[in-house]
Amino acid sequence: MPQQRTILVESQFPKRQTSAPIQSDATATDAESVRTRSPEPPGWPVSVAGAIVPETSQLNMPQLVYTERCEYAFNDKDGHGTVSGTRKQITRCEDEPIHTPGAVQSHGMLIGLEVLEGHGLPRYICRVVSENCQAVCKYSPRFLLQLDDFLRIFPVHQRLIFESHARSVIANYKKMLKPAEPKVFSTSFMDPSGYIVPSWGAMHFLGGNHNLLVCEFELEVSLGINQALLNGLPSTPYDSLKSDPIDAAASFVSRGEPLDITGDTVDAFQGEGSAMELVRVMSQIQLQLSRSVDTQELLDAIVAITKQLTGFHRSMVYQFDEDYNGTVVAELVDPQVCTDVYRGLHFPASDIPKQARELYKLNRVRVLFDRDSKPSRLICRNIEDLKTPLDLTHSYLRAMSPVHLKYLGNMGVKSTMSTALNYQNQLWGLICCHSYGPSGLRVPFPVRELCYWVGLCASNCLDKLLNAQKLRDRNSLISMQIGVSPHLCISASSGDLLRLFQADFGFLVVKGEARTIGKLSSYPEAVTLLRYVYFRSFSTTYATKNVSQDFADLVYKPGFEHIAGLFVIPLSRDAGDFIVFFKKNQITEVHWAGNPNMAKIEPLEPRDSFKAWIETVKDTCRPWGNEQCTWRRSR
Repeated sequence: MPQQRTILVESQFPKRQTSAPIQSDATATDAESVRTRSPEPPGWPVSVAGAIVPETSQLNMPQLVYTERCEYAFNDKDGHGTVSGTRKQITRCEDEPIHTPGAVQSHGMLIGLEVLEGHGLPRYICRVVSENCQAVCKYSPRFLLQLDDFLRIFPVHQRLIFESHARSVIANYKKMLKPAEPKVFSTSFMDPSGYIVPSWGAMHFLGGNHNLLVCEFELEVSLGINQALLNGLPSTPYDSLKSDPIDAAASFVSRGEPLDITGDTVDAFQGEGSAMELVRVMSQIQLQLSRSVDTQELLDAIVAITKQLTGFHRSMVYQFDEDYNGTVVAELVDPQVCTDVYRGLHFPASDIPKQARELYKLNRVRVLFDRDSKPSRLICRNIEDLKTPLDLTHSYLRAMSPVHLKYLGNMGVKSTMSTALNYQNQLWGLICCHSYGPSGLRVPFPVRELCYWVGLCASNCLDKLLNAQKLRDRNSLISMQIGVSPHLCISASSGDLLRLFQADFGFLVVKGEARTIGKLSSYPEAVTLLRYVYFRSFSTTYATKNVSQDFADLVYKPGFEHIAGLFVIPLSRDAGDFIVFFKKNQITEVHWAGNPNMAKIEPLEPRDSFKAWIETVKDTCRPWGNEQCTWRRSR
């Protein structure tokens, strides 16, 4: 990998620039076709309105202060370094500061504004600007950093709207004392020639060391997204996994009901009647999700809805297990584009490291427009602003880790979107979307907001369905716990006890005497574990699905070939009465998307193969249910 180029800061930018601003050398972009001429508003600076400033005025301009893109570079033979303001040594993916990459995705621009209160209306001073702002708002970074008020590049009527949003966002931050999801709004810039440039904006307030109003802007370009993707379809579908066509059929056919959306998804939420259309679509989504009778039906509806709303080629639900390995539990893919099937495949926890999972708890929607697009660095007003890297946790445009980009490249994925699914306020899984082909897929702010709402609604429905099952299990256990005593346990049938605790067999110990529950499959192993539990004198319930691993102090030379799981329920502390249940060793096959051990071979290098890799797992059993593990004897 080539050495990362370091950008030197040659001089410090003054805190307040009073000289005449320089002219922006605006260039044509995708928005040319939608710009309209607007009269110059009163008080508009003559330089902003397009007057030519002599080049000699630029001779004494100080150098801009850039941050570095978060790119890896070999800085010695033993490790890697990443640059974000200052260089930091990194050898593990989980140590990468992905919330401060020092760059944003180039299809939008980011502005960090200092709000100066005083007599009259507040002024908004640019402290941080992404280097691509010329392509979005038509003004150069140097020009924006020199403005005494960022609002000058808006038409007069848009300034009041912007201020209203800013007051609301700042007031909400002061009330909650923490950043919230960005507020999305429609706005327009006025370019140096006086043309209106429609755009979408997203705004949140960042306190702490920054104390900045962070604004993100994207051009309001009506693409006809689905048609753009169809035009870029490959001649033959991607087929890197060689999936079985019979198994793949389930991932090619939608199990959800199509939404009734007028026209293209993006166009439906713009112009007159957009609010009513949005409410109508949201009502359809809520109805379809809420009437799902089981979890799988809900997950199938989620992938169908998300695929239709966004236009991605693949939509899937990725569920985390207790160790944060992931499994694709629902999927819908366009077979014209890709025949790879991930449904049922497992992914190691290292594919989505801890800090990435934590970010999904704070910023529920994550979008990558184009894997191959070069990110845009952030430019700071002065060296002081550079010292503390800007926290982009809540940013929609935050640049992605180069390791993750390489990972997606190995999968052949061009664009992605992920939305968090929560259960009991914890990250349960993700709604993941992929697109393929030469064209990136742009998901505008309004559609992202709708997907954010879909994630919330789906999480609520998931809570309802999973809690209903837990309630049924709990009611069964409560009926047993009421007035429970060793004598009642003796009178209960073995079948009832095993069914309630989902066990294969066990022992009931009362006053030193043991009674078998069910038919023992391995008497020597069961008796050995019974004696171990008796002498350990557990005072609380205890469960394990791997006795060989969790009971390291238990020496049993033949080894536990038949019993893998154990669950102890104390009944009487004084007399030492208890119930112990066992589960049989269950040899299972886990189908991984690629060898999970490949992720550990090289630091900071993602796996390059996702072909199904089968692992045979021994010495474990079916997991004990949460309701069984929280069982308590009533007093």
